[in-house]
Amino acid sequence: YVWIPPGTLMMGCSPADTDCKDDVKPSHAVVITKGFWLGQTEVTVGAYRRFAGATGRQLPPQPKSIWTPFKPGWGNETMPIVVVAWEDAQAYCSWAGGRLPTEAEWEYAARAGSLASRYGVLDEIAWYADNSGRQRLDSEKILREDQGNYGKRLDKNGNNMHEVGQKRANDFGLYDTLGNV
Repeated sequence: YVWIPPGTLMMGCSPADTDCKDDVKPSHAVVITKGFWLGQTEVTVGAYRRFAGATGRQLPPQPKSIWTPFKPGWGNETMPIVVVAWEDAQAYCSWAGGRLPTEAEWEYAARAGSLASRYGVLDEIAWYADNSGRQRLDSEKILREDQGNYGKRLDKNGNNMHEVGQKRANDFGLYDTLGNV
């Protein structure tokens, strides 16, 4: 876990971001008055497995794709857990002695003081459609020219999630706040 100190942020669309949807406009000042602890990475399969075992819950259904990094039966414990219902995420946080962050807390922690749309060069900080498969893609071009086959093209290329914490952390020391899951 990482301690996130109190502070302020401009929540919503960053001044330098030209690709914002209406639901994040206008940006507005938000004050986070109390610091809080936040997981340094996404919750891993291994951590969620311990929670499920301790509470009698089932693991969620494993995602299906042609190329899966999870290994059968959620065998790769360093992968992020996915397909978790909000209620189960809340229960996990409570079991671990915490809570889910508010939307403002999450955005504040993810930005880590940056006013830019991203805290670094995208390939250095995030797994996303262009860099998460066996070969680099131009996902914007695929969307423009072959939108109907977008998902199939990504799946055929092996695009998927990766083990947590593989890209550069933000200034608060948090990994994967943009991309991966």
